[in-house]
Amino acid sequence: MPNMRLGGVDPSILRELSGVYKPFVKAFKELISNAFDADAEHVSIDFAEDFAWVRVSDDGTGMNPFEFRHDFTRIGGGSRRWGGEKTRGGRLRIGSKGIGFLAMARYCDRMSVASSGKRKFEFTTIIPETPGSLDISESLGVPIPTELLRDRMTCSVRALTGRKKVLVEDEHYTIHKQLKKLSIRRDVGPIEVNLSVKCEDLAFLATLDFSKLLQLADQADLEHIDDFTSIDVFQREKPRDGPITTVTADGLKPFVRRELKSDRRKGFVRNIGSSSGYEQFLWQLSRCTPIPYAAEPDANPAILDLLRQSGVSTLATLTSQHGSTENLLLRPVFPLLSDSAAIPEDMLVPVAINESGLKVTGFLAGYESIIFPAEYRPSAIRVISGLKRF
Repeated sequence: MPNMRLGGVDPSILRELSGVYKPFVKAFKELISNAFDADAEHVSIDFAEDFAWVRVSDDGTGMNPFEFRHDFTRIGGGSRRWGGEKTRGGRLRIGSKGIGFLAMARYCDRMSVASSGKRKFEFTTIIPETPGSLDISESLGVPIPTELLRDRMTCSVRALTGRKKVLVEDEHYTIHKQLKKLSIRRDVGPIEVNLSVKCEDLAFLATLDFSKLLQLADQADLEHIDDFTSIDVFQREKPRDGPITTVTADGLKPFVRRELKSDRRKGFVRNIGSSSGYEQFLWQLSRCTPIPYAAEPDANPAILDLLRQSGVSTLATLTSQHGSTENLLLRPVFPLLSDSAAIPEDMLVPVAINESGLKVTGFLAGYESIIFPAEYRPSAIRVISGLKRF
């Protein structure tokens, strides 16, 4: 696959950023957040039998190769969430730091991304002086075979002075046969160039080699490192069916595999720490991802009513497969033990705050007996799309 350059940040900074997400489940949930922000309804997780790799598939809107280059791998895009930007489906985004593609860097050797998207790509730039030229390949940022680009790319060039007329190909400018360069042959003053690429039937497979990237840390500026990311762009042969986007983290580090493989502790200990490593992973993931609540039918009616009226967007399903075992993940209601008795009405203290754009609804719950496991004893707070629930 041809290489694709991702530049502009020193690798030593990347090494620091890749360590922001600890532990593993915190980094992994960024893959689920990406699917949520892509308006996915159904997300599936598939672990290798020996936990050598993990794959996340979703049915969201997908992305074209240009969106992968300019959005998925962009560092520093998290401010969109705090600005209240919504997804195309109307969800408030839950991505925050804008370094999602680096979240898994310290936990796996490489990550591959396969997807496709219908939205077209547009690029506009100004050439201040003519005669001049524009490097089309550099402007697109993604290596696409000429035969795929030829019928999909359109170019519009107009002068910015005088009558600001639209310039004519072969009369005022030339696009080279390999679509690598646009040349202005004579002085027509400053011009504006708009490139547009239709992506409806384009798909891609990209690989991010994290091992190579981190080995190169502190050795060169990323502007000179263009071989840790490769991408293959191709025409989709048939209409999309099944998952739209698939992200595979391959070569999970030994310490991650060791944690996931750890056995359940012997004896009866009512604590999540006594569960197997994989069970702990699922429990932790269920507490930090936007999924429906697992409210028991006999739970306190006030709590059930709150959950029904929350209006918070969630995935329809999140499943995890390991070997022959498949788990449907649901967010447990506090306390999180299936055999816990319903909370009496007089043990609930309503919480309702709506100040300065922050809305908090929920309950502080009291219990007549000891709460197990111990990590459930403090107040549990969930934050999704600006809504906090106690």
